Amino acid sequence: HSMINEQKIGDVYVLSVTKERMNAAVSLALKESLVALLPQSKFVVDLSAVALIDSGGLGGLVSILKATNASDAQLVIFGLQKPVRVMFELTRMHKLFEIYNDLDECLSILQ
Repeated sequence: HSMINEQKIGDVYVLSVTKERMNAAVSLALKESLVALLPQSKFVVDLSAVALIDSGGLGGLVSILKATNASDAQLVIFGLQKPVRVMFELTRMHKLFEIYNDLDECLSILQ
């Protein structure tokens, strides 16, 4: 998907969203990329390019989290710009996800 870049670092898959606006379509592309890699067990989602996320994008992320949990996979995210972090906090999503500051931190958590 052009909306999602995939990179493998060791046994961790890093899925980077390349769109500035994350909506339901972008979330779906992310979910398809991730589900295609299951039952791999370690995923990092990079949201650093995302400046805005809407309810469809947030809902899609929850469905991605459910898919990884169902497969006993680990999912961590990083790169929340301020407007995205605000949306996460308003919707209490920051309680659901493991959110870190950068890729290095995510990789050390997943070791």
